[in-house]
Amino acid sequence: MTTSPNSPHEVGNRIAIAKVTLAVHRIHAATGRCEACGRDCPCDAANNAANTLAAYGLPVIENQPQMPNQRRFLRSRTHLNRL
Repeated sequence: MTTSPNSPHEVGNRIAIAKVTLAVHRIHAATGRCEACGRDCPCDAANNAANTLAAYGLPVIENQPQMPNQRRFLRSRTHLNRL
């Protein structure tokens, strides 16, 4: 069974991934660099996640609540990032 790229399930997955990505790729206060990838902020991952949320008309909130195992969640969903 395949789902269309714009099905509610796929859109929900993209939104969830974007929220977790923003929670992981946040600015380290002391260095001004991304805590996840070490790049200058804002990093590409954070920008892409913010653009995804904005494309769906959702607010981009800086302090997203952390979810348990969020890095594992992102790794398990990497195939969805290619859509």
